[in-house]
Amino acid sequence: MIELRALHKTYETGTVRVEALRGIDLAVGEGEFLEIKGPSGSGKSTLLNMIGLLDEPTSGQVVLNGHLTEGLGDAARSRLRNRTIGFVFQRFNLIAQMNVWKNVALPCRYAGVGRAERRERALRALARVGLSDRAQHLPAQLSGGEEQRAAIARSLVMEPRLILADEPTGNLDTESGREVMGWFAHAHDGGTTVIVVTHDPIVDPYVQRRIRLRDGRLQADGR
Repeated sequence: MIELRALHKTYETGTVRVEALRGIDLAVGEGEFLEIKGPSGSGKSTLLNMIGLLDEPTSGQVVLNGHLTEGLGDAARSRLRNRTIGFVFQRFNLIAQMNVWKNVALPCRYAGVGRAERRERALRALARVGLSDRAQHLPAQLSGGEEQRAAIARSLVMEPRLILADEPTGNLDTESGREVMGWFAHAHDGGTTVIVVTHDPIVDPYVQRRIRLRDGRLQADGR
């Protein structure tokens, strides 16, 4: 499903040059549950951004779901992201002024789905994570675990083939973290490929494969 070929990413700010990724080669098959680990500054989030088409490599290639993404314009990259990928971030990224179902429905709105169908899909996704009774609430009225479940529902609403999660349990207590990982496991059981960037050992029992980065290089890859 994912193939990274000799991936390099360099950031330059003034005279400062940071090599975030240094020649990553990686293949991820359909239906895998993959964990990316490594110390701060090792390139974990940068790698996730490359896979998610949120950033472009300095050199190398990203092949996603059979599509070579090199040279794609912003609109084409956005369409491919919207059709294929669900994102879950550590900070939830829920819009405070919108109720929960409207937050969950945002990917459908960007895809041009009509309002009635957006609402139906959002409510169905909320039911999958046990939040049907919170659909009309604002994010500020949710607990941390509920906010993260809403973010997971948003990642599922377009029924993506791939979920990318960046430190999804980092702001949660142990019980909420296990609950969140349970929902990722449920999505994976349904055939979704899941990639999680994390420092949190609570994630370890759920994954099939672990890779470790250090200084922008792939240090280890095992099951």
